[in-house]
Order: sequence, then C-alpha cells, then structure tokens
Amino acid sequence: MTSAADSGDPAPAATDHPTPADHTPSTGDALPTGEATPAGHTPSVGDAPPSGDATIVLPAHVGPGPEPSLPAHRHGRRWLRAVLAALIVLAFGAAGTGLAWQQSQLAHLRSDVAALRAAQAEQVTALQSSLSAQRQQISALSGQLVAARSALQNTQNQLKSDEERLNIATAQLPPDLTELAARVTPSVVLVSCVSGTTTTSGTAFALALPQASGSQTTLVTAEHVVDGCTDPNSGVLSITAGNRSASAAVRAYDAENDVALLDTSLRIPPLQPASNGPVVGEFVMAVGNALGIVVNNVTSGIISQVYPTYFLDTAPISNGNSGGPVVDRSGNVLGIVDWGYASGTEAPLVENLNASLRLSVLCQKLLTGAVCRSLH
Repeated sequence: MTSAADSGDPAPAATDHPTPADHTPSTGDALPTGEATPAGHTPSVGDAPPSGDATIVLPAHVGPGPEPSLPAHRHGRRWLRAVLAALIVLAFGAAGTGLAWQQSQLAHLRSDVAALRAAQAEQVTALQSSLSAQRQQISALSGQLVAARSALQNTQNQLKSDEERLNIATAQLPPDLTELAARVTPSVVLVSCVSGTTTTSGTAFALALPQASGSQTTLVTAEHVVDGCTDPNSGVLSITAGNRSASAAVRAYDAENDVALLDTSLRIPPLQPASNGPVVGEFVMAVGNALGIVVNNVTSGIISQVYPTYFLDTAPISNGNSGGPVVDRSGNVLGIVDWGYASGTEAPLVENLNASLRLSVLCQKLLTGAVCRSLH
C-alpha cells in the first residue's frame, strides 16, 4: 500500500505503528484496509469509505486554502474605488455641513428680515400717525388762516373807511398856518421892473421846472408885473429874496394869458406843483408882496369856483400880490395870483372875489413836453 505524502517516501505498515484510539487521522493519513474506523473519529470531508484493500488518498490540506492572487491592476482599481468612496463621503459630509451652515445663516437672515420688517412696520405706523396729526394741525391752521384773512380784510376795509373819513375831516380843518407859511415863503421873491421913469413891483416864485442854460432858478410870475421889462433894452429887471438881490431876465411870456417865466442866477428853493387840480371848497393860502412894501404877506381862504384856465378864491390880495403863488394845505402850488375885484364908490359891493391862473396855462405857449403832464 502506498500513500500520497509530500516527501514521496513509502508509509510504514499498519502493523508496525498502531493507531491510537484517540487519534484523529490527519490530512493525508491512510486508513488500514479492513480496519474499522477508530472510535471517536469523525470522517472528514474527502474521506473515502473503506472498500477492501483499496488505497484511500486524502488531500494534502482540508479547509480554507490561501486566496488566489489577483492581478496588480485589480488592486489599483480597488484602491481608487476606496479613495473615490472616501472622497465622496467627505464631499457629502462637507456639503451637508455647508448646507447646514447655510440653512443656519438663512434662518438668521430670515429672523433679521422679520425683525426689520416689524421695525419698519412700527415706523410706518408711527409716521402715519404723525402725518395724520400734522394733517389735522394743518387743517386747523388753515381754518385759522382763513379766519385771520377774513378778519384782516375786514380790518383793512374798516381802516380804509376810517382813513377816508379822516381825510375828509382833515380837509375841512385848517392846516398849521405857521408851519405852512414857513415852508412856502422862502420860495417867494419881490420883483421890480424899472422902465424909464416907471417902476412896477410885484411877486414871483420859484417852481420846479426845467432851467435855462446859465440860470440857477426858474421863476413864475404874471406877465403884467414885468410888462415894461420884456424887452431887455427898455427896462431893468431885478429880484429880492430876503436880504439877497440879483438881476433877472424874462425867458418867455404870454401876454394873452398873463404869465411869464424868469431866469435868475440866484439859487432859490422851488415849490412843487399840486398833484391834482383845484377843487371847490379846498383850502388855499396866498403869499405875496402887498403894495410892494409888505414882503411875504400871507392870507388864506377857500376855492369858491373853478374854470378851465383859472379859479376864484377867497384869500384876500392887494396890489403887489400879482404873480405870487396860491398853495394847498401841503404847500404845493395850485395857481398864480392874477387879479381881484374891488368895490368903488358907485360900484356894487365886492368882497374876496379874487382870480388865480391855473398852472396849465403855462403850457399853452411857454412850456411843452412831459413837464406839462404835472401841471393842472
């Protein structure tokens, strides 16, 4: 009998080495022919049943053997798969961590937005409340403004009415004659015309009119006062203002309307024309040199009648007053003293019926242009 030992040597005979009762055959041990299986022995996988003198050959090794070796490229694929798996796991882990952080941030942002919206809502509510209160205040103020405007309009209307009544009352009262005379008399001068053996005297006054070249003052007077001196070769014309005297010259004259303009080198403050024409009942003051010796004689009265080129007034005049100014209560010139009626022994009684030329007669022959718009 032969065995399949690794060494290839012949196995000893069964009679030479009896098998112990408790011995379990190892892989490769051969059982003796015709011998019973030892007690307690469990046949292993691959054990052949005894059959006479047949030789039983057992595998050299029973059980798991060494794994078959794999090619190198298969080991690389497994390593690559493991790395990829690890990377995927890490990527998913990182993605999960980032997603969780983003969700947390998003939750914070949503919370902040909600808080901002709530704050804005509160601000809007407060602003709406404030706006509503302001609108109510504006409405109340608008009502007060309307009422104030109405009251102001009523006050203005009342003031205008009171002013009109005051003007009427003032016009009916005499002005301050002392102040008025002091304002007018510095503009009034004594005029003397010496022609041959005849000397005539009268009155002239400075008026705000354009001046001739070389002249300091323009004077207005009645033509009959300077009639003998209209020709400079036939008479000598002079003026006296207070303690000052100077020569004068006739610039132009209108014998028909009895007015004349004089020029002088003496500086005299001018009077202003009245802004309105004469009105019946209006106060007037006349200033002149009565009889040529009573310098700056002052009288007053009212306008009794008005005509296109002259008006009648009750301010007493005398010889020498001709050419003097007739002024209103403000001291502005309304007219030029010209003539007056006087009672004779056999004539009808006449009192205070005096005539003064209106300033507008200067524009019939002596003056033209814009200056005439201010003369009435």
